[in-house]
Amino acid sequence: MNLFDIEYYPTPEGVFDSMEVGCHGKIVLEPSAGVGHIVGYLKKNGATGILACEKDPDLRRMVSLKCDVIAGDFFTVKAIDVSHIDMIVMNPPFSNADRHILHAWEIAPEGCEIIALCNYQTISNTYNMYRGQVGKLIDNYGMASNLGDVFTRADRTTGIDIGLIKLYKPVVSESTDFEGFYLDADEEPQENGLMRYDEIRATVQRYVAAAKCFDRFETVRRELNELVGTSGGRVSASIRLNSEDGTDLSKELFLKRLQMQSWQHVFAKLEVGKYVTEGVLKDLNKFIDSQKKLPFTIKNIYRMFEIIIATRGQTMQKAIVEAVDNFTQHTHENRYGVEGWKTNEGHLLNKKFIINGLTSVNWISGKIEIETDRRNYKEITDLVKALCFITGTNFDAIPNIRRASLSAADLAKVTADDEKHLQEWKEKGCPKHDKPWPVSYPYLKMTGKEVPSFNNFITNHWYDWGFFEVKVFKKGTGHFRFKDDKVWELLNRTYAKIKGQVLPEGGLK
Repeated sequence: MNLFDIEYYPTPEGVFDSMEVGCHGKIVLEPSAGVGHIVGYLKKNGATGILACEKDPDLRRMVSLKCDVIAGDFFTVKAIDVSHIDMIVMNPPFSNADRHILHAWEIAPEGCEIIALCNYQTISNTYNMYRGQVGKLIDNYGMASNLGDVFTRADRTTGIDIGLIKLYKPVVSESTDFEGFYLDADEEPQENGLMRYDEIRATVQRYVAAAKCFDRFETVRRELNELVGTSGGRVSASIRLNSEDGTDLSKELFLKRLQMQSWQHVFAKLEVGKYVTEGVLKDLNKFIDSQKKLPFTIKNIYRMFEIIIATRGQTMQKAIVEAVDNFTQHTHENRYGVEGWKTNEGHLLNKKFIINGLTSVNWISGKIEIETDRRNYKEITDLVKALCFITGTNFDAIPNIRRASLSAADLAKVTADDEKHLQEWKEKGCPKHDKPWPVSYPYLKMTGKEVPSFNNFITNHWYDWGFFEVKVFKKGTGHFRFKDDKVWELLNRTYAKIKGQVLPEGGLK
């Protein structure tokens, strides 16, 4: 345990009054928990749920005794992991507090409040891009103040001025309503004394069996402790179920994560991903996490799927509005503090548009790679889903965008591998994967990683992908150009209709 890390400055007790953290009855995330000073304050002041991240293994074990630790590295946490939280309270490392605050803003759900401490220079001296973006967030969505040298009486002292940032992420979209679920257990129909097997039923049965298995282990642990305890020895028995980062799992947390994992497995089996957007997936995650008492039953699984199908049109309309609004904010003049280009207009999506933060450069190989965990990638994927919906295109036919760089020879190899995997899946079920490889949802990992041209893009070269031609650059931008003017016009007319705007008759230009 490195308590003397140069970045380790636990929050002093006296600073909490200045932070004015109204956490009572809320679910709160602490991204850099340390030994748990902030966590302790949150528990003391009525937070109903506390999630935390901590990189140091020893500190992580300590803070896991106080709350649920969801990750070691905060930057690995995705929006879908925290879509149910109400607040983020953080004292991030001073050296890169700007990046921590920006990541917190990116993953925070709508309606979430962010309270962050930082070196006041992060606010007052916006010399780099990250600090500039934090400044824009403060201007548009919050406030900042100088608390002074309040760490002079901390466990680890520093004489620098400390800044306090408060941000509120506005609610700009309607969440999906999930209602009509059943609170009773499934009635198991019998067919001539035999129950027909299906994967959904098997998933539910595995969940129920795992819960019962946990209880049996707990019974054995107590019994063994009673037996060895009467002999006066120090031998003890305990169950240690750990998450991937080594955090001990209580029964409550075990069942919660098991239920979430089971729902995600069901969503994969029912191919929910091609019917809903990233935003709806967040709503699903938030709903499931908040409904701990909702039985994980077959009836409720199919009720969920009924809701998803029934609201698909509304979901795709929302995806169109969000995508067009997002991509058109990158205009030459904008108030968002993001890079803009004259190619993008502010009211319609042009035939050619530019998005930022799509690519990175592999400094070992020098190749340009498309990063599929970036927010803008997920938003372009949502736009593709919406385009498939309004044009009647099969979403399964749209390949992973990283395949767009494949050479003809590599494409033939990967296609042959796809056919082989599909045949194996049809004959005996794919032993390593939940679904056949050719179901090429853009957000799933794909075969082809072993071929040289996979996700290996050349700058300033047009590649073919689905509805678009795509060109990428080392600075991270992606240029998208509609291949079909009719699809481009249909998208904009659909967007205008949803927005209540009137477009001219005849073809758009």
